[in-house]
Amino acid sequence: MQIKSKLTLQYIAIFSLLLVTAMSIIYISFRDELENQFYIALRTKALMTFTMMEKTNPDFDRQPFKTSSKPSDFSVKDNIMIYTQTGDLLFSFSPESNVTSSTINKVLQLGEYKFPIDEYKAIGIKYKSTLGKDYVIIAKGQFMSEELVSLKGILFWTFLIVLLISAFVGYYFADRALLPINKVMNELDSFSSDDLSSRLTPGRNKDEIARLTNNFNGLLARIEESFNIQKGFLSFISHEVRNPLAAINSRIEVYRMKDRSVEEYKSCLDSILKDARELEQMSAQLMQLTRITAGSDKVMFAPVRIDEMVWDVQNSIRNVSEEYRLIIDVNQLPANENQLKIIGNETLLKTAISNLVENACKYSPDHTARIRIYFNNDHSPALDIIDNAQVIPDEERDLIFKPFYRSAAHSKIKGSGIGLSLVALIMNIHKFSLNITPNSVSGNVFTLKFYPDGQRPSLN
Repeated sequence: MQIKSKLTLQYIAIFSLLLVTAMSIIYISFRDELENQFYIALRTKALMTFTMMEKTNPDFDRQPFKTSSKPSDFSVKDNIMIYTQTGDLLFSFSPESNVTSSTINKVLQLGEYKFPIDEYKAIGIKYKSTLGKDYVIIAKGQFMSEELVSLKGILFWTFLIVLLISAFVGYYFADRALLPINKVMNELDSFSSDDLSSRLTPGRNKDEIARLTNNFNGLLARIEESFNIQKGFLSFISHEVRNPLAAINSRIEVYRMKDRSVEEYKSCLDSILKDARELEQMSAQLMQLTRITAGSDKVMFAPVRIDEMVWDVQNSIRNVSEEYRLIIDVNQLPANENQLKIIGNETLLKTAISNLVENACKYSPDHTARIRIYFNNDHSPALDIIDNAQVIPDEERDLIFKPFYRSAAHSKIKGSGIGLSLVALIMNIHKFSLNITPNSVSGNVFTLKFYPDGQRPSLN
């Protein structure tokens, strides 16, 4: 069964239940009011009958039981009976009497008692005569109301008509409510597996459908990014890994063709060692990126000093290449060393800073990078890593942080496309910010802002 049909049936069921409840309350209230008026009429007739008998014959209780003709406004089944306290019948419009002594005692106890007699309704009244004697007057009659019968018919036909109207209204509103979902389904049917860039049209209203659409678009974006990463990884394997391996194999094959001098063998081994170290570095970065992305390693945070990490990076960058130079600007270091402390994972933060510095040195013509440590207006620490490389275009500033992305402008320079994506991931884990801006002179400025929201934790 479709959701539209289910919603319509549920709407009809709920509306019918409410309608039946309301009509039942109306019917019961009207019936109770008619019954109350019926008992009032019986009581009035009973008292009028007793009063008339008492006026016309004050000694009627000393006379034997007798019947009398009914008044013209009495139906055939109506009857009024007068009893003494001992249960002796003194008067009745009809000879039959099926009132028990227990009923008479109940009337004497309560003063007024309503009870059924077969299919009739009756009321018993304890009444004191003008002579001070107590009598029991029983009035019975058949409760039949044409108004109640008419009301039943009116309520029945009203229920059927309103039920039909509610069915059409429920179907209409169910169709309107599911219209955005049908629109989403039609859009999904038009999507192709070959084009992962397709997105659902976001809803204008801030309702559940719009939220579902946005979440689904986010899922499609993540799937597209995963496929792009997969394509980048295949390209990375085919170029950045395959080429060094092919170069190593070719060198070994060439040097096996004939005997070489010791110096030539050393030169070959140095070249092979260089390629092997590059492969080792790329595989280490790839493994680290995979572990962090998969969440297999639990990241531990502790207080760490920014300046100490920068000095460690300066020492390690010299081991990467003898041509690389790092200049550290310490003119704005505070007197209180606690201001240089942040909460983070020292190993990951060193990796992020080291990758940025290595990239700055690699792509700068003079292989020189500069680091400036400073504090923002909110007293949060920050790092600027400045290079002299070609200015990164605006359209590539987000792309360079994607895994395995390589800019066409730097295709001739060796690289894996992993380093900057690892930096972005590390900064995201720490909830720190990373921005790129063109340098006022030349090159680019990579800015690391620690606690960009100003919520710096206490280090005490």
